[in-house]
Amino acid sequence: MSKQNSLDQKSEHKRLSIITDILLLIPFIVATFIILKTVNIPLSNEASSEVLSLETEVINIDDENELLIRNIKNEFGITVLYGKDVAPFAKRLDAKEQEDKYIINNNLRVIYNALYKYPKDVFNMTLSRENPTYIMLVDHFENNNLALASRNNLDEYRIYVSNTEKLERAFHHEMYHVIEYYMRKNKTTLYENWDSLNPEGFEYVEDTSQIDKKYVYDAKDIQKSMSLDNDYYFVTRYSKATDKEDRAEIFAELMIMTQKQNYLAKGQKIRNKIDYIFDTIKANITGNEFYCSKYLNEQK
Repeated sequence: MSKQNSLDQKSEHKRLSIITDILLLIPFIVATFIILKTVNIPLSNEASSEVLSLETEVINIDDENELLIRNIKNEFGITVLYGKDVAPFAKRLDAKEQEDKYIINNNLRVIYNALYKYPKDVFNMTLSRENPTYIMLVDHFENNNLALASRNNLDEYRIYVSNTEKLERAFHHEMYHVIEYYMRKNKTTLYENWDSLNPEGFEYVEDTSQIDKKYVYDAKDIQKSMSLDNDYYFVTRYSKATDKEDRAEIFAELMIMTQKQNYLAKGQKIRNKIDYIFDTIKANITGNEFYCSKYLNEQK
């Protein structure tokens, strides 16, 4: 055998030995990685912070619901109840309590965000021990109601809201009723000139099946709605049920508004009602701005 052939064989043996070592090392590396991952040992400071971050973001749905309820109570003074805590009240109102934790989570998120549309000092009334306020989550009402508000002789306020796509609007409607309950506590008269803002001879009709569309705002009729001589006095048909529902419907529309409507122009008949509502709130609760103030203050 030549010297060159001998060298070539040694080189080949060395190369094969290196390859064999690498092949033997790969399973060891993989096994080590799996063990480290299993026991969650960080490979560096950066990896450690990522693991901690992910762990802190994971939250149980029940824990999140309780956190939202606690925040609503601490920030706004309002107690939220659902499930078995609502059942005795719901039964008397022909309603079914809400028990689905995922629906409850969505309802709580909607309500929590809706409450931020109010100036903070509105909640001086609910933060007071004199006016315990509750939001009662129900699945539905058997009588087709969406929501309702009540006040008892202990001055406890309860807002019942059902799980519908109109939940936020319904909540604002009932929240206005609570605001008016509060304003009436120490007032012998409130909105005593309200009827003067309605058509001459108009009377509210509590039987909603008898309410027609006359005097109700129609956004599609742009030319008419822009005229100060139009006959629009109400934002919805339901506004024509009672004077209290009229005000609550106006308030609810304003609190979910996403663009300015023609009836907000100064001199419009509905705008006159709006100004009366907010002048009354300013005189009795707060002069600070609500979510809808940006539309009321816009110059057309």
